[in-house]
Amino acid sequence: MSRGRAGASLVGLLLIVVVLGALTATAVVAVSTLNSNDNKSVISQTIGPGTVGTGRAGGSGAGNTNRVSTENACRASADAARSASAVYFADNGGSYPAQWSDLTASNPPMFALAANVAINATNPKELDGRGWKLTLAGGGTSEAVFTCS
Repeated sequence: MSRGRAGASLVGLLLIVVVLGALTATAVVAVSTLNSNDNKSVISQTIGPGTVGTGRAGGSGAGNTNRVSTENACRASADAARSASAVYFADNGGSYPAQWSDLTASNPPMFALAANVAINATNPKELDGRGWKLTLAGGGTSEAVFTCS
């Protein structure tokens, strides 16, 4: 294979990875808000700028439902962050995001913060949601790892 074809193939593959990563990040950023409503959790799902729908998580006890919804919100955010991290890696010469602003500051952001979710002002590696925290570890030359708590 000629050098030109190999370079074109690599660029094409990288483009596919970036596009799929961006699509995955956009789809998984679907979890935006956790609210309490009639002892049930309401998860507003957003893909890009518009609201797609609202799903209710039912259950016999509000505490159990809220705990499960909180865990799911954090996991979905972690999945989206992993996808955004892959896009960041591809766009930044093989370096990983070291803090949340690396993923949120671009226009458009690689990782869009949902309503009621913010970067911890005292710890730029911590994302605070309603009832959950998502911590970014690593970054730079080592792969970014996202952990819910």
